[in-house]
Amino acid sequence: MPDPDPSQDGAAWFRAELAALGETQGSIARLMKLCGDDRTPRNILRSIQRMGAGDVRISGEMRVLLHVLAQTRRGNPGSWSGRRGSNSRHSDWKSDALPAELRPPTEPGQAARR
Repeated sequence: MPDPDPSQDGAAWFRAELAALGETQGSIARLMKLCGDDRTPRNILRSIQRMGAGDVRISGEMRVLLHVLAQTRRGNPGSWSGRRGSNSRHSDWKSDALPAELRPPTEPGQAARR
């Protein structure tokens, strides 16, 4: 994964990665919420939109998330399919499609088991 940035180069890379994955800013925001981001969905989406517009740098966490998604979609060993027959664009990210260690806890305060 190349390391572009500041802002405009990073924004172009970010938008290209989303397109290559068949994702939208909204679907990534939903995934982040499902994975435990404690911000409101509106704030998550706003931060993603700012990354896509080049207003802020692409966070390290976002780079890792996109890298993990790319690896799992390629079917690398030890990865999961993650799609279960859903449309390749605008995914709805059901938590049962996530590997167990990435699923949100079933009860508040309960940690995911590995």
